[in-house]
Amino acid sequence: MNCNFKNSTLVLFAILCAAIISCNKDDEEFTHVSALEQQLHNEVNSYRTSVGLSELVLQFSMVKEAQEHSIEWANGTLGADPNAGLSDRFTTINDKLGGAYPKAILSSWSAQVDAQTIVNSWINDSALVSILESDLTQSGPGTAKDADGKLYVTHIFMNIPSK
Repeated sequence: MNCNFKNSTLVLFAILCAAIISCNKDDEEFTHVSALEQQLHNEVNSYRTSVGLSELVLQFSMVKEAQEHSIEWANGTLGADPNAGLSDRFTTINDKLGGAYPKAILSSWSAQVDAQTIVNSWINDSALVSILESDLTQSGPGTAKDADGKLYVTHIFMNIPSK
């Protein structure tokens, strides 16, 4: 009887593994959120709650697009305009998730900075603080460094309705 139980357990385990593999094969690639990106998200939420706004949900599709944008910016692929290609990224996110009112904050830093310093600079800029205080629900920060260590930050925001 133990032998049958072991065989049944192995069969059940194999079925479970096959189900997990088949469920994951069509999913997007895993998106790694760096410590700095998570801290940027947390600092934005701290600011939003301090002014009576709701926290934003960290959206991995947005993180992925922001990371790719920052990488292209850091590599010089975007040319002289760091906003180049943002509308395509917004469309990609919208196609996956729906949503409205896409916005992005782009900033670069030649010195080593932390998330609090970055977000405080946004808060002290009237155009950027208006984005932070917008009627948004989700965000995704992405960062990259160039060969000289210069930091590039793209933080995408969007209002994505609950389903």
